[in-house]
Amino acid sequence: MTCYIHVFVNICNMIKSFASSVTEKIFLGEALNKKERKSLGSLNLKKAAERLVLLYIAEEKMLLTSPALHYHKLQGSDRYSIDADARNSKWRITFCWENKEMKDVELVRIEDTH
Repeated sequence: MTCYIHVFVNICNMIKSFASSVTEKIFLGEALNKKERKSLGSLNLKKAAERLVLLYIAEEKMLLTSPALHYHKLQGSDRYSIDADARNSKWRITFCWENKEMKDVELVRIEDTH
């Protein structure tokens, strides 16, 4: 006799909207065209997708307690940021908070970190 155990996990849908269709495609695991891949340069797409999924299920408290994400509010803005793939990467995932949900989630390449 075979027994199947179903586990139901309550996942918080924290992402309300995307500011970029490319970011949304990465989150959904959709194929990028050549121009889109080229525009992302050295970004580790697998790691960026993992971070987007993390944002989808994470509440702010979890972001605050995960130093590897480097979660912070952007100076002079209502936007927040986490590292997209690695601390030394020039890519960030930025977003705004609205009613405990993230909106306008977007991959952004930063030119100067200082």
